Amino acid sequence: MVVRWNLAHMVIGYRPVNFTIGDIFVFFFKLFACSMMLHYYFNPFPGTGISLHNLFASVAQAITSTLDQNIMNDFLTRVRKVGDSSERPVGLY
Repeated sequence: MVVRWNLAHMVIGYRPVNFTIGDIFVFFFKLFACSMMLHYYFNPFPGTGISLHNLFASVAQAITSTLDQNIMNDFLTRVRKVGDSSERPVGLY
């Protein structure tokens, strides 16, 4: 990011480069976000016990514990009942 920004504002000679507050703010925000991601990659987030590299595995484990196989079978049985009890539309083959 720094290299791209420097190349975009590169000048030949000693002309001053116009810095805007927005560019500096975006740079520091991205720097802060990268620093936090690097810090919490192996260290767990405060109050959760989940680190960044285990985040997707933890979410997947929570989803699979919620969706039990019996719940899925019950849902599919109910959908099948609704499909069997409804009448077939006339004119469609």
